[in-house]
Amino acid sequence: MGAAISSIVRLLRPNILLLATFLFAIVVLLVVALFVVMGNDSNDDFLKGALIGLIGTGITALTALGNNILEKDSEKSSRSDDST
Repeated sequence: MGAAISSIVRLLRPNILLLATFLFAIVVLLVVALFVVMGNDSNDDFLKGALIGLIGTGITALTALGNNILEKDSEKSSRSDDST
């Protein structure tokens, strides 16, 4: 029973999922902040541009994490194919 639970936890990689959830929350908060800044009548063009740049950076980080997860999965499957 304990081995099954540990293999499931190892399969899910909770540290990467936690990091991805944290990055997703930051990107959502940046989008909300951008809409709040855009709704104001102030002329904060620099702030608007900085928020747009940070949103792109967050999306790039999430994409890199997704690629990392897929790469690790493909390495595991290729190792299991080689051992047979």
